[in-house]
Amino acid sequence: MVEHALAGVPDIPTAAAELLHTDLNHPSGLMGTVGDTTIPGDTDSTACAILAARILGLPAPPSSTKIDQLYDPDQGCYRTLLFEHNGSLSTNIHVDAVLALVLEWLTDAMTREGTPLCKWHLSPIYAMGELARVTATISHPLATGLHSMATAQLLALHNTDGGWGAHGSTAEETGYAVLGLAAAPIPLAPSPTLSGTHIATSMRGPPREIPLGLGRHSTA
Repeated sequence: MVEHALAGVPDIPTAAAELLHTDLNHPSGLMGTVGDTTIPGDTDSTACAILAARILGLPAPPSSTKIDQLYDPDQGCYRTLLFEHNGSLSTNIHVDAVLALVLEWLTDAMTREGTPLCKWHLSPIYAMGELARVTATISHPLATGLHSMATAQLLALHNTDGGWGAHGSTAEETGYAVLGLAAAPIPLAPSPTLSGTHIATSMRGPPREIPLGLGRHSTA
């Protein structure tokens, strides 16, 4: 996501760069965030790592040789894990960021749902923010349509306190929404000062845990 940061691409410590390189060259061909418990790794983490390596100018193996082993031709999308039964929005959004091969599946997923949810997340903000951010840089009619749908969802979900959040505004959800809207050719984030004020004030207040995804919470 750092390609949309106002300060540009940050410097990365040598040790972190070496660790990323090692993980991207895992013998299984895919990397995972929890060691070897998700054999052979997961597509989402691998796609994000490849994208990060590209942004930071670090060497990365060819995308398709790693990710294609979890492509499901019957569904036309990528599985997150080896034995996953159906694809997830967030995984295929990140695959599109490095391969741009599942635009049709994403379009179908977006049009058959009212407010699309990724099955790994309890809030639609994460997936919609990432979809808006990723499709803003893909030159394809389907990507343009997906970007419009994602930004429309984000604008509709904007809370009156200036932030975003399915169960009350959080700094995390607000950050993803603003990144997605700011990626548009003409930035669409409404009242960036109000959004920034929400993030700043929420970080100063007493922490509260809000469930945002499978097995994880946001401290807002």
